Amino acid sequence: MRAGAVAVLLSLAIWLGGAALRPPAAVPVGAPATEFSAERALAHLWIIAREPHPLGSAAHAAVRDYLLRQFTALGVEPQVQTATAVVTRWGPPYAAATVQNVVARLRGSGGGKALLLGGHYDSAPVSPGASDDGHSAAVLLETLRALKAGPPLARDVIFLLTDGEEAGLLGAAAFLEQHPWARDVGLALNFEARGTSGPAYLFETSRGNGALVREFAHAAPRPAATSLSDTAYQYLPNDTDLTLFKEAGAPGLNFAYIGDVVYYHTSLDNVAHLDPPSLQHEGDYALSLARHFGNLNLSALRGGDAVYWYQPPLGLIGYPAAWAFPVALLPVGLFAAIVWAGRRKRYLELRAAALALLGCLAGIATAAAAAALVWYGVRKLHPGYAFLAQGEPYNPAVYRTAFVALAVSVTSAVCFWLKKRYGMANATVAALLLWLALSLATSFALPGVSYLFVWPLLFVLLAVLWGFLRQDRELASPTFWLAAVPGVALLTPVIQLLFVGLTLRFAAVAALVVALLTVLLLPIAGVFRGWLPAGAALASLVCFAAGSFSNGFDREHPRPDSIWYGLDSDAGSAAWFSWDPQPDSWTGRYLGPHPARERLPEYQPFLSREALTAPAALIGMVPPVLELIREETGGGYRTLRLRMRSPRSAPVLFVFADPRLKILAAAVNSRPIEKSKVRLKPAQRALIRPGRRWALRYSALPPGGVELLLKVKAGTPAKLTAMDLSYGIPAQFPRPPDAMPAPFWPDATVVRKSFTF
Repeated sequence: MRAGAVAVLLSLAIWLGGAALRPPAAVPVGAPATEFSAERALAHLWIIAREPHPLGSAAHAAVRDYLLRQFTALGVEPQVQTATAVVTRWGPPYAAATVQNVVARLRGSGGGKALLLGGHYDSAPVSPGASDDGHSAAVLLETLRALKAGPPLARDVIFLLTDGEEAGLLGAAAFLEQHPWARDVGLALNFEARGTSGPAYLFETSRGNGALVREFAHAAPRPAATSLSDTAYQYLPNDTDLTLFKEAGAPGLNFAYIGDVVYYHTSLDNVAHLDPPSLQHEGDYALSLARHFGNLNLSALRGGDAVYWYQPPLGLIGYPAAWAFPVALLPVGLFAAIVWAGRRKRYLELRAAALALLGCLAGIATAAAAAALVWYGVRKLHPGYAFLAQGEPYNPAVYRTAFVALAVSVTSAVCFWLKKRYGMANATVAALLLWLALSLATSFALPGVSYLFVWPLLFVLLAVLWGFLRQDRELASPTFWLAAVPGVALLTPVIQLLFVGLTLRFAAVAALVVALLTVLLLPIAGVFRGWLPAGAALASLVCFAAGSFSNGFDREHPRPDSIWYGLDSDAGSAAWFSWDPQPDSWTGRYLGPHPARERLPEYQPFLSREALTAPAALIGMVPPVLELIREETGGGYRTLRLRMRSPRSAPVLFVFADPRLKILAAAVNSRPIEKSKVRLKPAQRALIRPGRRWALRYSALPPGGVELLLKVKAGTPAKLTAMDLSYGIPAQFPRPPDAMPAPFWPDATVVRKSFTF
């Protein structure tokens, strides 16, 4: 009877916490004109995401023209900002392109700083880009329509759809460095996606976000937000357009839905796979925040950082990050009172509690290690998962359930042993001490994360103290059951966010949090007696089996693969190569049964990863060209003015300098290439190792080419290699229907040639 009551109570807490993960229903076409309608926005998206439209393609130009027509029809005068942009933040090869941003402005009734709503309209090379990031264009158009249907705002609203985000944040750089409206921006709201479903999270803010978060809480419907994601994002190797706005000093908020990452950057990122409630959620944000911030003084949005999270049914809860450590001190007094009461009533023995603490740590570590080892085994059993984006299968939910059950099984088994060996009081106090240490540590080092430990701990501490004072040494009263509800409700969406955000590759992190929660609720685990570990283990096994049987490849769930053709004009040789983990039935037709595995510095000099490679027949293709337009010598330096172009009209051209050649200064289309602007996050430093040799990657290369200026020491021969890249390969074998181009390394043809000036 008690076990049933506890199960119902915990299920209610899980349901309550899960409410934070449910986006709103899509609003139909017939909704009032002042509302945002996902169905109205989808009408735009069917056109925008009809086919892949990467930077510089004909489809990209068609999308740009469609956006211009729609902004004009909505009563604003759009403009195309055409500019050459250079971004060097990740080091060589530096990114550059001539971009075409679409910009429009809705005038307000007053003055002051303007609100900017932004996204990007270029897609990845093989993706229709419905979610990433065509949906942002649809959101901005529908938001503008709804704003025009209501009363005018006090502030101007700038609508910015950047170009070249996928090629390196180039459109955002061009706007911030070269557009006169950039200096007017008082707040930037950016809309992104890293999947096709789920709630739209506020996943990143600018520093000093206290006032921003407070106003966001007042205005946003269903505000899915947590300072955990904002803190974590600072350590992840990801960037969006908002990165550059933040560096330029503009306050900003970044939104994205991230479910079903398996479709990200693939041919399946289409309207059919986009979940309309996710689109509605971002649209609700855009419209409600435009109306709210559009009537505020945007010069008064700076202040200290905040700790915050969305907790249904209470809404967005928050307080200044400066309060994090004082708040974390509250449990210290309660813990001291528990130790006093436990010692006074002879429930607590310090040596036993210390040994139980070691047992808690061992149990939590074992649960996380078990998750990591099991996923390693699953990937060995299903090597095809390695082909998928970030290793995430098409149906990850059943695997997530399996990992939760696995963590509960392992940790609850340890909890039962600790209770039997050291007693309930000692084992519980050990778990409380662990949580107290985590509360204090995070409140000091990571304030945005601290709420995850402080608030669940506070309620449990109160229940344990009440139990000790009432001489309930087993903590078996309903008081403790009720004390578990806040922690379960608070951590349920966090565990889901960790699974979705980090993907199953890092299932051990989510399993670690599940284990921590299980240890904290050790007395509740006792209610279920010995069948909890066995029952959870059985559930885990069933779910892993279900995941294995429901995650194969077929026409609806194709396997990503890729093949490249490389032609070395200098050596007169060619090769097939692939970045896939192993050949499949299609790539094997090019690579043969026994391809070599080696680095390809002639084609990817900055990539340490090995490729599968095999010799290929020579196919007649004209190599890229570097032409010397003019050379100037003086002051001990040579200045070379070159034109780089692709006679075969490849959209991307690389220029690599000889490793011994020192480039003193460089510019492309008169835009300086400033090496001093390299800025890497800590996680990026581990993944991105800029080469010592100078290199440039120019996207959307025009037919006439572009001008490159290089400054070197006089008397130094300038040895350069040009390599152009086009998407697709010389057609030979059709790709089978249960396969598709890989998202980040799609099929490509590269041709290289060396030059000396």
